[in-house]
Amino acid sequence: MGIADSQFITLQGCTLANCGDNGVLITRSSDCLIEGNHVFGAVAGSGIFVTGASDRVTLRGNFSHDNASQGIDLVGGASGDNVCSQCVIERNLCASNLNVGIRFGSVRDSDLRNNLVRHNGGFGIELSDAAQGTGFGSLNNRLLHNTVLFNSGQGQAALALLNVSTGNTISNNVLVGGAK
Repeated sequence: MGIADSQFITLQGCTLANCGDNGVLITRSSDCLIEGNHVFGAVAGSGIFVTGASDRVTLRGNFSHDNASQGIDLVGGASGDNVCSQCVIERNLCASNLNVGIRFGSVRDSDLRNNLVRHNGGFGIELSDAAQGTGFGSLNNRLLHNTVLFNSGQGQAALALLNVSTGNTISNNVLVGGAK
């Protein structure tokens, strides 16, 4: 399912299974609501992938699991101002994805709250510059009331702040396990 160059789109209550690349792809779009979807088995990508400097995207109550990359992936991308901003990621379940449970790459002024992230292969939650370079770290986000769980020796760190990702507020989260 792809949403590009659009505004005020709602995707609600859908099942997206065994997609060739990403389950849901949102690029260069704003004011979108992705809610209550079941996304799994993305063969080459993420369950839900938001990119292309998309702003004010809300991802709420989705179940994203067993995907070849991230469960939920927000990356600023190489268009517009190269950052995603003012997004809300809440009450999602990201489980058993090959890489990161939830990744913020060049994301600014956004809320990540009340999510359950468990048993993913990479980091539980990652904030970084998504390889865009100096000046594109994930800044001024709020990570509140999230739970990250790993089986013993599984995955990487429960939370990773990389590549000049500063000014973030991290409060009242439960972070358990990780191999590193």
